[in-house]
Amino acid sequence: MARFSTPWFYGWNVIGTSMTFLAFLFGTIFFSFTMWAPEWAEEFNTPLSEIMLIFIVLSFGQGLLAPFAGRAMDHMSIRGLVCGGVICTSLGFVLISQVTAVWQIMLIYGTLINIGTLIAGPLAAQTLAAKWFRARRGFAIGLTTTGTSIGGFLFPPLVTFLFLTYGWRTAHLILALAMVVVVIP
Repeated sequence: MARFSTPWFYGWNVIGTSMTFLAFLFGTIFFSFTMWAPEWAEEFNTPLSEIMLIFIVLSFGQGLLAPFAGRAMDHMSIRGLVCGGVICTSLGFVLISQVTAVWQIMLIYGTLINIGTLIAGPLAAQTLAAKWFRARRGFAIGLTTTGTSIGGFLFPPLVTFLFLTYGWRTAHLILALAMVVVVIP
């Protein structure tokens, strides 16, 4: 019996990598934000409504900077952008572990984490999928985007475990290291 064999298409590796960095970024930043918020409110004796402004600053900043990120996706190495974005986000997490006031968290979310998630987020993943796939492009983009949902499923329980076990400051350091160790290679 003849055996039919097709070579592995490297684009699927790209999709897997994209799903991984989306899971990390969205899982730790967007889906786990509500895990951090009560801890920050208690630590800094700040109303939860003020803590939630951090998320608004992040969202507003992303809206303002998205056109520039899109242009960067067209003219720069997406691999370099994703690695830079993960490093920005990771550095943001390291800095958050050292903050002494809520305004510092807001500043970090408005700058480093904003830029990191913008250049290493869905725009990068979907651009990669679109560039690697001609046939089944929509499927590839859709599959890549599921990385955000996977992050939403996996990371909130992990984040909860980390901050209950080690505290929110050490949890941020662990997540920063994990981001660099898992995503950059």
